[in-house]
Amino acid sequence: MEKSKNILVVFSGKLVPIVMMNQNRTINLIKRIATDHKVDLLTSDTNDPEIIKSILPEIDNIFFFTDHKNFGYLRRIFFSIRTYFLIYFLHFPEQYNTIVNKSLRKQLKYLIKENNYNIVLLHYWYLQKILPKKTINAKVIIDTHGLIYEKVLLESYEQNGFIRKMAESYYAKKYKKKELKALNKADLLIFNSEKDRETYIHELNGKVNSISISNGQNVNYFSNDNSFKAEDNILFYGSLGGIQNQVAFEKFWFNIYPLIIDEKPNVNLIVMGNNPPKWISALNSNKITVTGFVEDIRPFLKTSNVCILPLTLGAGFRGRIVEVMAMGVPVVGTHNALDSVNMINGIHGFITDDDREMAKHAVHILNDNELNKRLSENCINFIKDNYSIEGTYGRLSDYLLKIK
Repeated sequence: MEKSKNILVVFSGKLVPIVMMNQNRTINLIKRIATDHKVDLLTSDTNDPEIIKSILPEIDNIFFFTDHKNFGYLRRIFFSIRTYFLIYFLHFPEQYNTIVNKSLRKQLKYLIKENNYNIVLLHYWYLQKILPKKTINAKVIIDTHGLIYEKVLLESYEQNGFIRKMAESYYAKKYKKKELKALNKADLLIFNSEKDRETYIHELNGKVNSISISNGQNVNYFSNDNSFKAEDNILFYGSLGGIQNQVAFEKFWFNIYPLIIDEKPNVNLIVMGNNPPKWISALNSNKITVTGFVEDIRPFLKTSNVCILPLTLGAGFRGRIVEVMAMGVPVVGTHNALDSVNMINGIHGFITDDDREMAKHAVHILNDNELNKRLSENCINFIKDNYSIEGTYGRLSDYLLKIK
């Protein structure tokens, strides 16, 4: 018999301002499951309580733990020393600076003990390490947000120097071991792509139940009239504060963009993403728009003819692709960028790891209005059918109803 559950969701970072897909995923997930279940949230006190309540009015209670950024001066120093020792001497994952926080541990233990939760839903694997072992009777579900060790491993390949590369490779292997060990202790794992779920099953022989729930979106919010765009606009989209998008932009700027300019010298470039480094910000000109953080991404997506994403680092589901395609923007990118979305090469855009081919496809889309329109319509329909809130997190909510 299906039964509504009492759920505690734990997200240890900042949920606002929303600049990362993991925040978007978590908020949309909570909104949807709260329509069928009683949901409490435990998160960092670096979040503004009023803003959290305004964007998540569906949940019953919001609890906060004291983030290390809000510790007193001496306590911050001690915390920093301890974290530095764990990461750089014992090679613990960087995320351990969250779980050594006693305030989080204490608040989590208290809430589980005092409330009759059926389910504790943790965001990211490392929170499993701080679950109270003796007081928890609830089912433990981990939303993995992807297999993080794959991202760590890929980034180790980009290190300069033999010793640095070997050290980072060693760190990546230890990270993988700790991540898989933590995941193996859950009752259910949620992956944001079927590719990651299959990788997990291969690594651990499917010892824990797992499901794939892609990053759903309010597709109506990203609706577009698919009108003809008078100018040729290319879009690069992604948070530029992290190494994976910086490396991707370097690949685009030095290898792909010059090839496009040779064919389309009057093309406009939109570089959209928060925290761009100085050298990228300095590119801003009459033909290049470097936006930095924007509250509303839709005006920039609406004017774009094609989005190029030559990602080689990182892993998991590329949620930004859903936003781009929902606005009817064809995408051209690498397998690393696009495979997780299950888009079809030649139908919704083009998938290639070759720089010259990527430039060629972009120019083709810019030159052929009929192709652009057809790809655009295909993108919009594909997202409506596969990545709506109901089609993704609605599936999760139904799944939770059936858990005994």
